[in-house]
Amino acid sequence: MAALVYRQGPGGPGARVVYLEGAELGRTAAVVGFDDFELASLLTPPISVVRQDVASMGRTAAHLLFQRIGGETRATQRIHLGTTLIARGSGELPSR
Repeated sequence: MAALVYRQGPGGPGARVVYLEGAELGRTAAVVGFDDFELASLLTPPISVVRQDVASMGRTAAHLLFQRIGGETRATQRIHLGTTLIARGSGELPSR
């Protein structure tokens, strides 16, 4: 079993599904959260997450907003901001 969970928080939906199914997180089930949260490293096992650079996201959004307010117009654009996998043990299944 594997789950990718967005905005889960401690004991969030991904962990609940694993426990309700009777699987063992990090042994027979993998859960990876999207967006880090304060307690992710304190749970057992610690929850692996994909971390976004929210400061960069905010700066980029503010920059684009101020450009728009200043009268600049441009075609829709796609901006890619990086992410980082923080592997803590809940998203890695042992090889069989």
